Amino acid sequence: MDWCQRIIIAGLLTYSPLAWSKIKAPSPIPEYARIHSVLLSADLFAANYHAPALVTAIAKAGANVILATNSRQSSSEFASALRAQGVPPRVMHRISGVYLPHGNIWLRDYGPLVIADPGNQAARLKFASFQYEDPASELNNRFPTLLADKFKFELFSSPLVLDGGNFLAAGDFCFTSTQDLPTADEVNIEPHMTKLGCLRTVVIKQAPHAHLDMWVKLVSDHQALVNQLDARTLLLAERIYGHLPPELIKLRDSLDQKAAELSRFMQVTRIPMPLPYRGTFRTYTNAILVNHHAIIPSFSHFGWNYDEYPDAALKAEREERVRHIYEHLGYQVEMINADGLIFNGGAFHCVTVPLPSVQQLNLRTESIRKGN
Repeated sequence: MDWCQRIIIAGLLTYSPLAWSKIKAPSPIPEYARIHSVLLSADLFAANYHAPALVTAIAKAGANVILATNSRQSSSEFASALRAQGVPPRVMHRISGVYLPHGNIWLRDYGPLVIADPGNQAARLKFASFQYEDPASELNNRFPTLLADKFKFELFSSPLVLDGGNFLAAGDFCFTSTQDLPTADEVNIEPHMTKLGCLRTVVIKQAPHAHLDMWVKLVSDHQALVNQLDARTLLLAERIYGHLPPELIKLRDSLDQKAAELSRFMQVTRIPMPLPYRGTFRTYTNAILVNHHAIIPSFSHFGWNYDEYPDAALKAEREERVRHIYEHLGYQVEMINADGLIFNGGAFHCVTVPLPSVQQLNLRTESIRKGN
């Protein structure tokens, strides 16, 4: 382990009792809490996933980047490979490679979530993992254990079968949807969530997408963004196709219904989404929040420059609206192309695991939005 890894891990394990004085029970750490590091797969650099721009944006937000590698490399070999991929020299000091074998880039789904546990005096943070049960990759199934061992965190293994992209936490609430749950777990999900520190569990049925992070973004204890197929987008779709496809009507209605449902628990702001295209569900909610910075996917061409999206005429106006929404909530915005990722089914939230420094957290009381 080189000096850079030691510094990052020391930061993760450092805590200040004062920061925890208002936390009374174990609680999942929300993604808008301040963080020390972001964990990604080094395999993001193997294809055109715009990884150099992503790690640069994370470093700009004041966080370190930990790249999980599938092969052991010396520090010089690792740095050389990053430079060859186009990582700017100015951010190299914030990037560290850690040998953590894994099967694919979607770390959010099978990686652990972080639990704040004020009753655990030895280590105020611990990891919790769901039963991912990936039949194609034993490496993914073991990844939370490997990560916990690396950082010397306690690991709590939940028996709940769930992908990480279908679990969101904010304040007292934990949200999930039934698409990702076996029938037996639908009935008994609340006790599992309670053990993770969820004070109130909201299970959303018949959601517009199996993973919440594809259509919902929790940006503070009391604020959520929910996708919307707005009137201009639907009008353009009608012109393109000669009629309004039934699947778009169904998606519009589902998003509207779920926004109304979520408004019972949080303030909801609708955020525009592009037209789904050839099975690709593009979204601006699959962003990451890093120390008051919002790193948001942008979309230019289907896949790897295969063809232009049919609603390209609305791109500039739509993304300006997205930028305004996040900035109004107090975030500095960076939009980065995610065409390659979304072509394969996800975006930035799907490939990242936030790792907070305990001393930086003030859960339950911290609010991103100014004036709250």
